[in-house]
Amino acid sequence: MEIEQDLVRVSFTLVRFAAFAANALIFGAVPLLMLVLRPAFRTLDAESWRPGRGNLAVRLEGLIRASLVASAVATVLALLLQTSLVSLLDEGDVGLDALEAVLATSFGIWNLIRLPVLGALSVLLYQRVQDVCLSGMAAGERKPGSAWWSLWALLSLTLLATWSFSGHAAVSSPEWAALVNDVVHLAAGSTWFAGIVILAVILPDVWQHKERPDRLRILSEVVSRFSRVALISIVVLAITGTLNSFFNLESPGDLIDSGYGITLTIKIALFLGIVVLGGVNHFYVRKGLRNATEDGSSSDPYALFRKTIATELVLGLLLMGSTGLLVGLDRTRETGTQSAPAVSSGGEWGAGRAA
Repeated sequence: MEIEQDLVRVSFTLVRFAAFAANALIFGAVPLLMLVLRPAFRTLDAESWRPGRGNLAVRLEGLIRASLVASAVATVLALLLQTSLVSLLDEGDVGLDALEAVLATSFGIWNLIRLPVLGALSVLLYQRVQDVCLSGMAAGERKPGSAWWSLWALLSLTLLATWSFSGHAAVSSPEWAALVNDVVHLAAGSTWFAGIVILAVILPDVWQHKERPDRLRILSEVVSRFSRVALISIVVLAITGTLNSFFNLESPGDLIDSGYGITLTIKIALFLGIVVLGGVNHFYVRKGLRNATEDGSSSDPYALFRKTIATELVLGLLLMGSTGLLVGLDRTRETGTQSAPAVSSGGEWGAGRAA
């Protein structure tokens, strides 16, 4: 029985990580497109870069589709795994009674809310990401309207908010401040994470069949703009993360004396590593790309960029994993309204307050 419980708990953590990372990509693509990619392409000749924009748009379509599917599958699996864990802890059968018990909690309610939101996003984004997200810069191209961007941002932000409303922020005091702070924290982190994934994995498709000067030109524009966005995101993450610590930790000593605190300490260490790499990109790689583009020097900072962005991606995935793990761990700060497990025997793996 203990082995079965441990397997379910590990699976639950992995599923939670997959859902959270996918939700982050869906939201983070919006600010990245609007603040980085589209402005970068506007500085270039629209017609000559049409194939590159098309390649990038196709890959973005695939990434968003995969994220939508992963979010839906992970959400359903999380509900089933939580139901299975509840049944194991109560030594009962996995049936409708256990499922109803899970769905009666904030965890169950907010997970269910994700499914219609994901459905609405699927209808809104299907083929549109590929067709128009990077278009409208040359004659004859459709340009996405502000309503489309607004709906994408609002629906994807709702996905992120479901984590806050079903997690520790919903039982903090004052609740409204904790919820707002947590949603802002998740939005900033998602913007940075999506940017790292897209720059590391998808951006190279842009300069297929292009010469070195063209590659450096688009890379310089993208890195320069993303560097500023990432800097703002990191500052917001640092501020909101510090506030989250006040909401969830009883004392600084909990950082090394509790499961929640140790996981948070690991997350902080990963974040500091990301800050260092971000500084390298912002103060060194960005400048090197700009100089190589302007004076045509033989130096190629792209090699360093690939190493730093790949390392940031690994650290980002670990950071997402620690964030997903934190959601399922008991915080140490006591408030008037304490988070309760999904059912009475859910322990620290309970999924939130009883509804």
